[in-house]
Amino acid sequence: MRTITFIFLFFISFFKAQESIPFYNNDLFYKGGFVNFYKEAHQVIIEKKLAPCDKKEALYHQEFIVTNEGEFKKIENSPNVYNVNKCASDLLDQILPELKNWTPVQKDSNNITARSLFAFFPDDLFDNYKEGYDPKKLNADADFPPNGLSSFRDEVAKKVDLSGFNGRGKITVIIKFVVDVDGSVTDVAVEKSSGLKEFDDRFVYALKHVKKKWEPAKVYGNPVRQRYKIPFSVNFD
Repeated sequence: MRTITFIFLFFISFFKAQESIPFYNNDLFYKGGFVNFYKEAHQVIIEKKLAPCDKKEALYHQEFIVTNEGEFKKIENSPNVYNVNKCASDLLDQILPELKNWTPVQKDSNNITARSLFAFFPDDLFDNYKEGYDPKKLNADADFPPNGLSSFRDEVAKKVDLSGFNGRGKITVIIKFVVDVDGSVTDVAVEKSSGLKEFDDRFVYALKHVKKKWEPAKVYGNPVRQRYKIPFSVNFD
């Protein structure tokens, strides 16, 4: 008898191209944490008399690397950046060279090269700046009720039809999609094919036909698009 085991591995929009460099979603990368990072960014804005963006909703998410020697490196053209605003990006390029307190992450008492990202809201760092500002407290990832990704997994599993499909061994496809500002799943496509188009298509179909909507991601209380990449593996025994 053939048995099929589904292995669902879920990763949020921050599934990285630089897979060999560990990702840390915390504020270990800057002396005094990101609260101090934003404080110093605000001071740079004041000292350099930088101009704010015309669009008050301008925002930017920057992915970066801090080496084991404490050197900051901006990751250009990150696939995980969303809600890109050129004014915010250009403003950030004027601020970052002035920030010197980057610190390497420690693992097992050793400094390591690691990566992360931060949100940049220019309007918050001009006249609206307040001591202790940290936008992470205002952020929320997309959620699929009632139990997040496990619930979405269950819905996808109900839609996947592998009847009549003959496979052998473990087959994996990576599907990418976007949770839009209204909670709908859009832009569903194959990120990395299993090599079997029919297998890929059945998972694409399943994701597209999950009717229940997500709770969209929010940044500073505003819904934003969030990208996901999900590897789906099936063991055919």
